[in-house]
Amino acid sequence: MRSAGLADALGEYVISVLEDEWPTLSRGTIPSKTTKAFQHLMQKSVDIAQKPEVSSTTSQMLIRSAESLRSARQNRIGFRFQSVETTRWYAILFLGILAQLTIMITHLENRKKAPMAAALTIISCLIISMSTLIALSVNPYEGSIRVSQEPIKSTLERINELR
Repeated sequence: MRSAGLADALGEYVISVLEDEWPTLSRGTIPSKTTKAFQHLMQKSVDIAQKPEVSSTTSQMLIRSAESLRSARQNRIGFRFQSVETTRWYAILFLGILAQLTIMITHLENRKKAPMAAALTIISCLIISMSTLIALSVNPYEGSIRVSQEPIKSTLERINELR
């Protein structure tokens, strides 16, 4: 199968994913170069699977692998476009203000100010921490909490060993 150029097509696709698709997805678009490399890889896989000298088991495994690759790509792209809408941010802020008002009104006539201050501090910290976690995970391809490129890089190293 090496002579059929499958390893080269796979290598080109993985390089395109790392160099083109990953940075482009962080900006919210899908690069045409990676799409073309993916289509070329899929076509190579189908061409090889349809050759009469390839056994049916090998052909089925190749087609399953191609479908797994397609599914992984769709998940990676879909993961980027799952966004946190602006209305959710306003809802979080509104709920935080309501929670603080509720606690303040509940303890308004309480002569001990320390419990009220502690409750307001806890609720404020909760709201800030939840908002921060949501903000850090808005774009999965950049920022503090992001999807790692390491599995794809290790795949590229293995492909390069095959060439």
